[in-house]
Amino acid sequence: MDLDERIARIEDRDQIRETISLYAHGLDLPDRDLFASVWAQDAVYRVDEPFGEVRGVQAITAAWDTFQTIFIDMHHHTMNVVVDGPHEDRASAVSFALVTGTDSEGTAWTASCVYCDQFQKVDGRWLFIERYDKVNYMVPWLAPLGLDESARIYVSPEVIERLLAAGEPRRSALAAAARRPSP
Repeated sequence: MDLDERIARIEDRDQIRETISLYAHGLDLPDRDLFASVWAQDAVYRVDEPFGEVRGVQAITAAWDTFQTIFIDMHHHTMNVVVDGPHEDRASAVSFALVTGTDSEGTAWTASCVYCDQFQKVDGRWLFIERYDKVNYMVPWLAPLGLDESARIYVSPEVIERLLAAGEPRRSALAAAARRPSP
């Protein structure tokens, strides 16, 4: 590998890491357009149950809407990013994240996950073509975590429905405020 190839590889790997960071910024700021900008058109986004899998940028941004309704703030701390590649216009990466935030009922949460990513270089930009968010645990700050593994994951379809209902008035108010003309 000559010097120019080595520099191009370093730049590509840096752009892949930036794509991973922009994903987190899109969720945390929150910035829907920024979040949408890191996905290839036919990308797959899979999050462990109860969330599931969606395909395509429109469905992925709908998942963003759901997350923003459930969690009124999020803070993704992504670390230990290991990039494999690039191999021509494809690459993969594995990283870990600690996520803190507050749900629509005002409860603080902590989550841990592993991201397994596939990327493709499209028009000079590295985009997700697949992201699997393997949730290790997701717990509300209601009681000490303890060692009982069965008590560490509190999310269920019923909890998601309750949080969606609690977050909808806030989401509607924010949407109405965004439609008002600036003074």
